[in-house]
Amino acid sequence: MSDATPPRRMRYSYEARYRAVEAMLTGASTAASGGQVGASRPTTYRWRARHREAGWAGLHDRPSTPHVHHRQLSPQAEAQTLAVCERTGDEPQVVGAIIRRVTS
Repeated sequence: MSDATPPRRMRYSYEARYRAVEAMLTGASTAASGGQVGASRPTTYRWRARHREAGWAGLHDRPSTPHVHHRQLSPQAEAQTLAVCERTGDEPQVVGAIIRRVTS
């Protein structure tokens, strides 16, 4: 028995996504077309929505990084923090704590 933990989320290839969407376009049910590649019905609906929105190119892999970083400083605040770092020789976290900004 292996101690390896399974992945948190199943990864599907472009070909698998393509086959599932193509099956839906030819009249197969969502559950059946997803079942061909081992995907759930909600996952198959997401792929179909991506295909409607962007065509076949919408089925390519997407980065898993967030689009928005809510804690990111504005360019002006970042420049000010870095300028203080250069003058004092302190790290950005120290300067951010002093001027009450979160930098990480």
